[in-house]
Amino acid sequence: MCKTLTAFRGLPESDQIVLLKYASLEIIVIQMILKFDFDGQFWDIITESHYSHLVHLELLKSGNTYVNHKSFLRNMGQEWDSDPLSAILLFNAERPNLMDRDLVKLEQQTYMYLLQRYLLLKYQSVSDSKSNFYSL
Repeated sequence: MCKTLTAFRGLPESDQIVLLKYASLEIIVIQMILKFDFDGQFWDIITESHYSHLVHLELLKSGNTYVNHKSFLRNMGQEWDSDPLSAILLFNAERPNLMDRDLVKLEQQTYMYLLQRYLLLKYQSVSDSKSNFYSL
């Protein structure tokens, strides 16, 4: 996904590595929402060998992990497309050792603006779009 973003490719290689290093786990978590079956309460994980594995949310029922995951999934919902949020997470100017922090911040703001515009078109209501944006 990152290599398809022109702004990412335009960054120095050291900044690309920093952004990927710190955002990869966050992006994977967001992408896992797309694989979650909200009706059956499980993830359907397809491996490189094309086998499908069902991982039920109940598997996390130790401590706060289950409650936190369930709350997170409920808040994110089924309507989410992870690509805009992945780009917002990727372009985080707060990451350490960035050389071009201003460009990274500008790119994050651009994707946040695009997400706001998308939500406004989707919900046709300023209050609904703002509410959904802030919940994300």
